[in-house]
Amino acid sequence: MALLLSLLLVLTGCSAPQRGTDSPADSSPTTDASADPGEPGTDRLTIAVVGDSITVGSDPTFAPGQVSEDSWVRYAVGDPVELAGGWARWGATTAEMAAAADPVPADVLVIMAGTNDLAAGTPTAQVAGSLEQIVAEVGAKEVLLCAVPPLDASPEVVPPFNEFLQQTAQAHGWAWTDPSAGIRTDGHFAPGMSVDGVHPTQAGATDIGGQVRNVLLDRFAAPQ
Repeated sequence: MALLLSLLLVLTGCSAPQRGTDSPADSSPTTDASADPGEPGTDRLTIAVVGDSITVGSDPTFAPGQVSEDSWVRYAVGDPVELAGGWARWGATTAEMAAAADPVPADVLVIMAGTNDLAAGTPTAQVAGSLEQIVAEVGAKEVLLCAVPPLDASPEVVPPFNEFLQQTAQAHGWAWTDPSAGIRTDGHFAPGMSVDGVHPTQAGATDIGGQVRNVLLDRFAAPQ
């Protein structure tokens, strides 16, 4: 119980100007409504992304062409990788993501989720079911499941959760990556890589996005 309270205090306490606080306006789902990413299967590699505040960054708007500078997605896209749509919101659990996800015409679905489930003490079986529902709702041809970044207040809870995520990916034939490996030191964020021990700085987001991009290009992009 003390561990869960500690995590909840860390996650709900992120109301500094970099992140803002949850409000009705902030919690509105955002999906692909303005861009035309084209049909999947062309030379472009279109992606759908589902996640929480680590994905959405400090700007609650999350859509093609409207990605915050401290969102890792900003550094994963760029020719030939294009964001086709998705959903991300501060404080979202995987169950909330599953309830909000809509179909997106994309080659690959990228999911970075679970930090808020750790805080809420969600059973891993429930998280696995929510991930399956997200995949089914979005309907992308391929899936890339990502490890969650560190939690500096309780670093010991992250490795077993990421191991569970990796096993879930393997069981379903999804791709897997730990894009935070380069900004993690002894289970914590490396110096300068987090604003609060939960969310990455712009430098941290740049590194995470670059790692995701590398996996997308190596595993899913058409040979040049």
